[in-house]
Amino acid sequence: MKYEDLITIDFETKVIEDRPVYPPKPAGVSIKYGSDQSHYFAWGHAAGGNNCTEEEAKNEIARAMASGRPLLFFNAYFDLSIVVEYFGFELPHWSLVHDAAVLAFLIDPHGLKHDLKSLAEENLNWPPEERDAIGEWVWEHRKRIREEFDLNPTRAKGKVSKVWQYYWIVPGDLAGAYAEGDTDRTFELFKYWAPHVHRLGMWPAYNREREVAPIFYQNEVVGQLEALRGARVGVDHVGEQVDRLGRADSVDLVARVLGGVVVAVEPVGV
Repeated sequence: MKYEDLITIDFETKVIEDRPVYPPKPAGVSIKYGSDQSHYFAWGHAAGGNNCTEEEAKNEIARAMASGRPLLFFNAYFDLSIVVEYFGFELPHWSLVHDAAVLAFLIDPHGLKHDLKSLAEENLNWPPEERDAIGEWVWEHRKRIREEFDLNPTRAKGKVSKVWQYYWIVPGDLAGAYAEGDTDRTFELFKYWAPHVHRLGMWPAYNREREVAPIFYQNEVVGQLEALRGARVGVDHVGEQVDRLGRADSVDLVARVLGGVVVAVEPVGV
């Protein structure tokens, strides 16, 4: 694989919530071909500054997905959940999906920070200036944000707390600088870490992570069946459904778990 073949993709979205209110609605996407300049396609930013329609952005995503080139992400299956569940594209084969976040863990599994901006600052001496610029805009427009979006910006140590929840509100050009910075950082970190992972003999481990990742993703999407023996013991949170079945304690039951939440309980074999 040549680094120039990579297509790096990063979405900016509304506030991220747990399933079933997931994936979040996207407001824009940054796409970077090889080492070329990143380009942010903005269509859903509430404060304006958008530069395309959602359909035009979808066409750009389709071009990347149909290219046959390897795709690079940071936390791949967050972005791919949007590609698949929101835009309706097929999930690419695992061999075409690379994830710089997995390399970060292999390099330093005990690191205190594994977010993209912190890793870029630590490894590439690349400070998070774009994030700070968004925080400044949010603070300057906090009155409007409270009135229009029912969100309440606060600050700690001079910086806006949980600034990520405002990315979809800020102007598209401001979010674009942030998102383009993310695809640039992801690409450069991948180039920085990949040789070290090869040298340390961990590329097979990296590939195993890549191969099982879509399995975990599908489990998250559709849920998984878990056998519960003596279902009344230690599962008070599904007691109502168990009682409704009128089963004895010893009957084997199956709980359908979706996103960590039990959504149904039924007898084994049903």
